[in-house]
Amino acid sequence: MCYDSTVTCLRLDKPGKAAIAIFALALFVRLLFLPFSLLGGSFEPGSAAADGYYEISVHVLHGDGFERGTLAAPIVDDVRTPLYPLIIAGVVWLTGSYKILLLLQVLVGSIIPLLGKKIAELLTGHRGIAIGTGVLLAVEPFGAWVSSFMLTETFFTFFFLAGCVAFFSYLRDKKLSQILLFAVLFGCATLVKPTTQFLPLLFIIILFFAGQLKTKRAWTHMALMLVVFYLILAPWMYRNERVWGNSSLSVQTVSATYAYLIPSAMALQEHIPFAVAQPQLFAEDGYASIEDVTLSNSAIFKALIIQHLPRYPVGLAKSLAVTGYAFFTNDGYLTFTNRYPLLSFDFRGATASSVLKNPTSFLYLLSYPGMWLIAAGRAFWILCTLLAFLGLYLYMTAKNSNKLAGFFAGFMVFYFMATTAIIGLAINGRFRYPVDTFMFIFMLVACVSLVAYWKSRRAYKHIAQPIVPLRSTPAHYEGRDLETMSFAQNYHAWIRDIFKPFLGDKVAEVGAGSGNFSSLLLQSDIKELVAVEPSQEMYPLLKKRLEGDLRVVTRQALFKDICGEYKNQFDAIVYVNVLEHVKDHEQELLYIHDALREGGYACIFVPALQGLYSPLDKEIGHYRRYSKGEVRQLLEAAGFEVVKLTYFDIVGIVPWFIFMKVLKKKLQGGDVAIYDKAVIPVMRAIETHTWLPVGKNVLAVARKRAPKK
Repeated sequence: MCYDSTVTCLRLDKPGKAAIAIFALALFVRLLFLPFSLLGGSFEPGSAAADGYYEISVHVLHGDGFERGTLAAPIVDDVRTPLYPLIIAGVVWLTGSYKILLLLQVLVGSIIPLLGKKIAELLTGHRGIAIGTGVLLAVEPFGAWVSSFMLTETFFTFFFLAGCVAFFSYLRDKKLSQILLFAVLFGCATLVKPTTQFLPLLFIIILFFAGQLKTKRAWTHMALMLVVFYLILAPWMYRNERVWGNSSLSVQTVSATYAYLIPSAMALQEHIPFAVAQPQLFAEDGYASIEDVTLSNSAIFKALIIQHLPRYPVGLAKSLAVTGYAFFTNDGYLTFTNRYPLLSFDFRGATASSVLKNPTSFLYLLSYPGMWLIAAGRAFWILCTLLAFLGLYLYMTAKNSNKLAGFFAGFMVFYFMATTAIIGLAINGRFRYPVDTFMFIFMLVACVSLVAYWKSRRAYKHIAQPIVPLRSTPAHYEGRDLETMSFAQNYHAWIRDIFKPFLGDKVAEVGAGSGNFSSLLLQSDIKELVAVEPSQEMYPLLKKRLEGDLRVVTRQALFKDICGEYKNQFDAIVYVNVLEHVKDHEQELLYIHDALREGGYACIFVPALQGLYSPLDKEIGHYRRYSKGEVRQLLEAAGFEVVKLTYFDIVGIVPWFIFMKVLKKKLQGGDVAIYDKAVIPVMRAIETHTWLPVGKNVLAVARKRAPKK
């Protein structure tokens, strides 16, 4: 959704300064959380370790294999998948330093915001949403902290999001290389953390029911994707079969369900603490701890799960509700605040219920910065969740959104929430972190939509008469606009010269008006021009102006009414300041596509930046202004390959905003002529050799793709 108007899978125009700034910001924030000084000093690796991955790496380096525990009493591990411990061991073996490992992890963590930015671009095509997503991921404290700690989240999220970029790109381009890259990246993610092990199969099921697998080629792509994915997992599955007699990737699903979900349900139904419920469950079944659950005996514990869970239906429902709420709103900041003296505080006994019973006894907590950070984090994630749900709804109901891509994005969020349910009351912010990107994207979609809605209400709240449908605007408005723009000879010549290499022999100009741009087109080497103009006021002027040129055929019609007569005929079709007048611009581009020969070009010039939409735009019949991302999406959706896409006339933004947007002036021929003679020649010389981040207009040239064989 380009907020201008549509949603799709797109590329951002250039990585440029925004990407560099986001990476630098992410790197700076993550370096602040490093558990050692960059200037030197001692560092105990165990102080930055959790969940056994450091222990396994020590055993691997010692030559003991995939084991945890002490070197004197090793335990063969069947909970963790192998890739992250092997990354730790590999880096330390090569460099001899756990500091280098954490610095590498910080660099990988700093790339995650760029992947989030790319996904936002692929989903929305909106530069502001893409940059906003990158910035939020760069500065979010929990994501920065896990980058400096030996936990799986950083590498898992890196592989997961990189795989999402490949998958969303495949939805757009349908290239085999993209879906195979997705398989490799998701395979690596699964070997870091098995959460994603079911996603490739689920994606195929969704694509099937979405009608995307109707060809042999599509099924071949899916089959090859599964082959690559499971080839990556196969060695570890084989190892588990040999060691444990069970080819599952990990025992974690069974062990977590038994040791966390069931005690959570017990605690909530019987109103006892979790710390009491868990050992009570172990004692009842004759086990000591979660360590008793292994891949070898997992079938026994699956049977116990089936036996116990039906006994606690109310507690289970409460646990699922609490876990679902906590998945979206848990900021995770309490996990690390007490590791830093500036943020640490004594929160013992400060539960929500006890604070509500006796609020004044806990006012001391407000004197600690860490408490303010946690309160702000919780408030932010509650608001983010509400806005993300709204944004997902707006995205999925938008007329031109890529609903399949949006569905996959939303599905992955809820998939991660569902897989988190087994952890019960032990949930924390780590479980949501991989899909924070999608939460931020849809939150920003909602924000952009709400701002646009507020601005539109503010702009029109003093207008007594209803807004007239734009295409029913009286024709003299169009005439006045075209008459004024006739003074912009240098401006139009500049546009014509950019289009000139793509024109060919037979050209159509749609919305030719009184023939100003048509005359410039005829100064090039074209052999035939079909000039189309629907306006009753403009067409006589057009016909009179061009009637002496034998290369010209004039038509008074809407292009949609005559395009069938010209199927596959034109070398180029030109729309200069026309597409914004067409309500159904997607369909209009399909008409253009049908009328072009294979390899022919659509030459499009439109007003840019919805923020510049002014009363004059409304008066002369503009439905919208565009961004580059939206133009690319529209063209690619219509079957074109974009060969040139650029902003145009950056200097024109300021006078347009001041005079048309703020002062609500109208175009005056004298002002246009002065700007055309004084400014345009200079800007042409500069912009010809410069990439523009923004501009008053967007210029695009797109080639009709050859039909797929």
